[in-house]
Amino acid sequence: MSPDLSERMLGVSIDDPGDRQPSTPEADEPEELERFVYVAIGEHRLAFPVDDVKTITDPPEPADVTNVPRAPPAVNGLVDIRGEITALVDPRVHFPADEPPTTKQRLLVFDRPTDQQSAAITIDEVFGVQTVPEADVHGPEDVDDPTVAGGAINHPLIVALVEQERRAERSGRGNTTRESRFGRTNQPDESLSLPTEEANDDVVSDEFVLEEEPEKEQESEQPPEIIVEATGLVDVERLLLASGHES
Repeated sequence: MSPDLSERMLGVSIDDPGDRQPSTPEADEPEELERFVYVAIGEHRLAFPVDDVKTITDPPEPADVTNVPRAPPAVNGLVDIRGEITALVDPRVHFPADEPPTTKQRLLVFDRPTDQQSAAITIDEVFGVQTVPEADVHGPEDVDDPTVAGGAINHPLIVALVEQERRAERSGRGNTTRESRFGRTNQPDESLSLPTEEANDDVVSDEFVLEEEPEKEQESEQPPEIIVEATGLVDVERLLLASGHES
């Protein structure tokens, strides 16, 4: 705490010693926040740390992809992205999906200076970016029910579950459902639904600048129903190593 701050700012009164209230570490320390980009791979809804993402761009044309002999099954080939040779990794090898690829496919290019070669994965849809409190990111030791979110925490490439709140469709009454430690949500675990912020599919990002859209004011005076859900957080390093990418 800076010594030149006044006692009033420190939470004590200089007028009456009896009014002085000790400050607590919880009140002094700012809340730690983390940012994640949310994507769809088939029916899977996953989160990636923003710090690991360089850009999101259109996928290459098949003719622009160079096949690599004897490459691992998860490596679809190499492509030139803005002058940098990039390995194309197929995440469906690790996250098998029944749903076919969509017309909204994008390329998620990773930003990992320690890698010997740039890498990117093809995703079916980008939902957007959210900033969440660090306290809402739960590791395996924090999850009491390992079956929540379809058992995502048991996947070898998932390192945590990110707790999210979203507004449900209007149902005629307002309430809030909140269950800590992922004991329960009021939607099926396998849905892994995410907020509805969408990226502009007509824009190719030069830098990773996706931002969540501002929330619209509720037309109804009734409080919205809030649903708490969990999304699997992918460890990018594990994903690339499992794919045979050189790091």
